[in-house]
Amino acid sequence: AGKQMRIKQQYMLVSASLQDMLRQFDKLGKPLEELPSAIAVQLNDTHPAMAIPELIRLLNKRGVRFAKALDIARRVFAYTNHTVMAEALEKWPEDMVRMLMPRIYMILQEMNKRLCARLWNVYPGQWERIGHMAVLGYGQVHMANLCVAFSHTVNGVSQIHADILRKKTFCDYYMMQPDKFLGITNGITHRRWLMQANPGLAHLLDETIGVAWRKEPAHLADLKPFAKDAAFQREFARVKQENKVRLAQILKDG
Repeated sequence: AGKQMRIKQQYMLVSASLQDMLRQFDKLGKPLEELPSAIAVQLNDTHPAMAIPELIRLLNKRGVRFAKALDIARRVFAYTNHTVMAEALEKWPEDMVRMLMPRIYMILQEMNKRLCARLWNVYPGQWERIGHMAVLGYGQVHMANLCVAFSHTVNGVSQIHADILRKKTFCDYYMMQPDKFLGITNGITHRRWLMQANPGLAHLLDETIGVAWRKEPAHLADLKPFAKDAAFQREFARVKQENKVRLAQILKDG
């Protein structure tokens, strides 16, 4: 029951997200073939991996043929593996997926058929190897294989982690497409998520410690003396409240 609830939650969330993305894309007035130029989806571990067959399903409903929908999906999705522990390499019983999501299962079957044909060309006669690389194999739906096989880029969160993916976890896929695997350090850019996304807080920082942090983020450490400053805390709380009000208005208008 717990597994069923979790897979239902994952599917509901990715389906809602993709349908909203397509709704936003429709406003651009562009053909669906140009979807990858406007939308990029980063799969963080395998939990949202059902998004790949779900996008194909949604594109099929809009009249896009399977092969074209598969090509579009591959150019939309990229995959980040955060850890090689089992919880980040999900597997679902085939029977459960077939029962809960019959159309998605049919799409996974066709994806797996095409993938195995491609793997046979690379590893002819090596059925055991192909079975471990397949999306559907040994009664399980292998979500990590789905992400690796049907995304345009795979990355670990550091160079060391990426090397583990290349040499161990996904070594057979790496041998096929070495350029697909990257190592990208975890982190955010303060220019995007602070200066652009939170201008109120950025202005407060300017007033408090000057503007040097904008070019040299190490200067954010200059905020430490203000951690317990009552006036700064009041202004910080004001900025947070204004952001919440702004978000609520956006949601109401949308």
